[in-house]
Amino acid sequence: MNRPATTGPADDVYAAAPGADEYLERFDAAGAALLDVLAERDPDDPVPFCEGWLLRDLAAHLAQVYRWVAVIVSEARAQRPPAAEFAAMLDPADTPDLARRLRAARDGLLAVMRAAPADLDCWTTWEVAAPAREFWARRMLHETLVHGVDVANAGRSTPAGGEEIDRAVAVDGIDEIVCGFARRYGRTLRSPDPVGLGVTCAATGLRWWARIGPDEPTFGRGTAPAGVDVEVTGHPGALLLLLWNRRPYTGLDVRGDPGVLDLWAAGAHL
Repeated sequence: MNRPATTGPADDVYAAAPGADEYLERFDAAGAALLDVLAERDPDDPVPFCEGWLLRDLAAHLAQVYRWVAVIVSEARAQRPPAAEFAAMLDPADTPDLARRLRAARDGLLAVMRAAPADLDCWTTWEVAAPAREFWARRMLHETLVHGVDVANAGRSTPAGGEEIDRAVAVDGIDEIVCGFARRYGRTLRSPDPVGLGVTCAATGLRWWARIGPDEPTFGRGTAPAGVDVEVTGHPGALLLLLWNRRPYTGLDVRGDPGVLDLWAAGAHL
């Protein structure tokens, strides 16, 4: 299994997972908050940091993801569903009642996840040691949290900085993207010359790193074994949004070459 390297405190300091049921409660709360704000926004509001997206596009995308995961979990799919099946789950952006359909998709996924067995065995986006039910509960929490920020930012002149995000949830989210989701950028997150990116939570001292070079990038927790070219420190919520390309690095404590952060933004663009 391709596990992240750890050169600092023990893994359990970083990944003290609350368990599937608590993840689902947090997912439920994050989804309810997103839907409440969405109801107050104009569906034609542009979504900051998501070029070309309007809120209606975001609502359609998120409902599609919820339906996709519900199928994977409810049918215990052993493989990723075909691209055509995923595409068929997308409501066109001009579909009436997109917000209502998003709510129905979220409620349906919650019901499926709550009914899933603890020992669920199904496909996951990347290989993990945790049970599949816990993986998907965690993944859907952070998917919803980040898109909740997108909804809140739409129509605002000053986007959220991330400091409003619960610290514990944000730390878990950083761990998820660095040690999991970012593997999806193996083909795009490249640099002719190897460089290192370090991320440190100001409140906890927990650290993560990414090594980016001409080959597939590597990631880990703790102190980077080969050092870093830039270290960015801040509130975990601010760091989480930075890693998801939902805020600039201005206002954060950046030490070293900020060009490495620009490299991340370009190669890990969501």
